[in-house]
Amino acid sequence: MHILGINAYHGNSSAALVSDGRLIAAVEEERFNRVKYAAGFPSAAIRYCLDAAGITLSRSTTLPSHAIPGRASEQNSCMH
Repeated sequence: MHILGINAYHGNSSAALVSDGRLIAAVEEERFNRVKYAAGFPSAAIRYCLDAAGITLSRSTTLPSHAIPGRASEQNSCMH
């Protein structure tokens, strides 16, 4: 099972991928856009994690996300 976790829409946005209980990749978005404490959606970090595992987003079985209180509806609309 592949689990892609994301931390988005505030400082240090990032992504991590775990496959069968083993960490495959974890990276912050700032490594790609060179903006310290980058906020927003970590699309480059997600792409890196998926590439490291050799899978596509459709093969990721679970997609947990860090939620910010009071902004959950805004975040959920971006995930669909």
